[in-house]
Amino acid sequence: MGREHPLFEIEGVTPRFGGVVVLDGVDLVLEAGQAAAVVGPNGAGKTTLLRCAIGADHPDEGEVRLGGDPLRATDPAVRAAIAAVLDDVEFIPDHSVAEHLDLIARAHGDPEPTAGFRALAVKMRRCPAGSIRSCSTRKRCVRRCSPH
Repeated sequence: MGREHPLFEIEGVTPRFGGVVVLDGVDLVLEAGQAAAVVGPNGAGKTTLLRCAIGADHPDEGEVRLGGDPLRATDPAVRAAIAAVLDDVEFIPDHSVAEHLDLIARAHGDPEPTAGFRALAVKMRRCPAGSIRSCSTRKRCVRRCSPH
């Protein structure tokens, strides 16, 4: 039996800041098992798109849907299904990267981080990011240690 709606869909998303169009009618459809990467130079709107995709920001036009339903970031089922760690948010400044990831996984319903997280944590231990406290140094190290 096929799925009636895509697992995740962004349709016509257009956020504006002060009347300036940041993204113009972005569309994205993901089915179960698919992944997407958003790439571009600084200021291209990658973080803005992600913030709209997770419900942290609301676009001026367009809609984000999860399983065919409008995404509601306050819905516990949505919060359990979608997690993001954004560049512009530092939850607890003295936590390491591994501690941040563990916190996010647990906050989104994973009582014990998954095997994928544990594998990343092992890789982080090989990279100094697992214990680094400086936000900018952590970000550089995470980028260097993350799978490409």
